[in-house]
Amino acid sequence: MEGLVKIGGKQGPILFTAQEMALGDTVQVQYPDPEGNPKCCLTAAVLKKIPVPDDEAVSDEPNDRPVRAYRIKINAKLEEGPFVGMAVIGPNLKVSAYGPNLHIMDGPVRMLMMTCLSTEGLHLFLSTAREMKGHLYMGLGYEVEQTCPDAIFGNR
Repeated sequence: MEGLVKIGGKQGPILFTAQEMALGDTVQVQYPDPEGNPKCCLTAAVLKKIPVPDDEAVSDEPNDRPVRAYRIKINAKLEEGPFVGMAVIGPNLKVSAYGPNLHIMDGPVRMLMMTCLSTEGLHLFLSTAREMKGHLYMGLGYEVEQTCPDAIFGNR
């Protein structure tokens, strides 16, 4: 249900997820505004599965499932420059911005998707009020200032 979308590379927009996707599947993705801030959401379509680029370190933290990469098509003119945002995968999901986070309704189930930074990379968390549902990690290859609260990592 969760994924990361990278916009601005040579290959065009790429979706990273542990989910198996098919040609034509649709995904709701964040996109950058003119200042590079994330906005919600545009619909993208899966064009094809591609090998995970060698320079990308993306992992499925809690489940250790293999992460797949897909080239996607977004029918909108996007701002140039690098951008990584959240992607919501699944039919009939209602997605809305909730501050910098995404609020997802799957029937009666309410979920929150958020990102934050550790000193070495970007973390995406998907949770309900009761449990963590997903955690993707993308290494950035350089140090950044941590924005994730220590408590989010549990017994780290």
